[in-house]
Amino acid sequence: MFIKDAIFGNIELTPIESMLLDTPEMQRLRYVKQTGLAYLVYPGATHSRFEHSLGTMHITKEIAKEMDLEKEEVEMLAVAGLLHDIGHGPFSHASDPIIKKYLHTNHEEIGKRLTTKGEIKEVLEENGLDVENIIKKLSGKLNGEIVTASLGSDRLDYLLRDAHYTGVTYGIVDYQQIKSKVVLYKDRLAVYEQGLRPAESLLLARYFMSTTVYHHHAVVIANSMLEKAVRLAIENAELEIKEYPSMRDFELITKLTSSKASKKLITRLLERKLFKRVFVGSIEAAPEINEIENAIIKYSGLREDEFIVSKDKLRFVTEKIPILNRDKKKLGNVEDLSPIIKSLEKGRKELIIASDRRNKEKILKSIKKLGIKVKSN
Repeated sequence: MFIKDAIFGNIELTPIESMLLDTPEMQRLRYVKQTGLAYLVYPGATHSRFEHSLGTMHITKEIAKEMDLEKEEVEMLAVAGLLHDIGHGPFSHASDPIIKKYLHTNHEEIGKRLTTKGEIKEVLEENGLDVENIIKKLSGKLNGEIVTASLGSDRLDYLLRDAHYTGVTYGIVDYQQIKSKVVLYKDRLAVYEQGLRPAESLLLARYFMSTTVYHHHAVVIANSMLEKAVRLAIENAELEIKEYPSMRDFELITKLTSSKASKKLITRLLERKLFKRVFVGSIEAAPEINEIENAIIKYSGLREDEFIVSKDKLRFVTEKIPILNRDKKKLGNVEDLSPIIKSLEKGRKELIIASDRRNKEKILKSIKKLGIKVKSN
């Protein structure tokens, strides 16, 4: 069986992979946008986690075969690549703060739990695949770094795919060279020294995609508006948190549209009437978000659904990728041998407050009472 993919053309599926695709957990991913609310800034970015999962599986197979791994191991790794995102909540990473706040977990752990029960577990066991082995691979163990590492299949696919659908060129990486130059080293995914430049291309692509797409200020504001809408619905008993992680995007929007607490925020998102930045400052020494929100409500008279407060943290971590010579002797890490990667900005932390522009002065006066420094115009 083949599936036509926008990035890789025909992707071949084994019978096991086809059976896994038909499970409710995998089919739900058709209705979960890969880049959350980025489509409000980049209209083409309406691709799904389902597509990304297929692409990750495909790249995993290609890398594993390039390494001459045994057929059974290739299949296990491919399954891990296919299942790696089943724990994502609605709108993908936009749901992460809610899952962390109310369920004290993350989408990776939810995905591992989903792998150990229901139809997915049945398919794996019926076909003689070790469920615990798959779980370990999803954690980066037992060759699982082929999927999870900085140069792994997950990252390769989402950079190529997100660049394609957003229409930007920053995510273009030398995929064929990376595929042929990566190698397993002490259960880590490493790269031969001839692959240093392709590795640099991937890390640079990730950096530029993060700064221009994933952390675009309008995307950050849209995600924060959605997060607040969800939070208000939960706290007003209009949304059950236990149902939240398994919802599809449209189910969440429908639920929030019928919520009295969240309706205005969701209507703004649906009509793309995003809040505008009225304050951008440093996170350093800034009060907690709830303290800032309470001050704005108290001193400005604004309602909770009339503004958002976000602490946007952009971290650039390369996870110490080993560089090996032809004899598989470690020469160092990419970060040590690449002046380009070493020179990259290590992070950005911004406090962003957004609302209608007419509320700017009220908000600035409110946060001044918390000791937040506000530049005069």
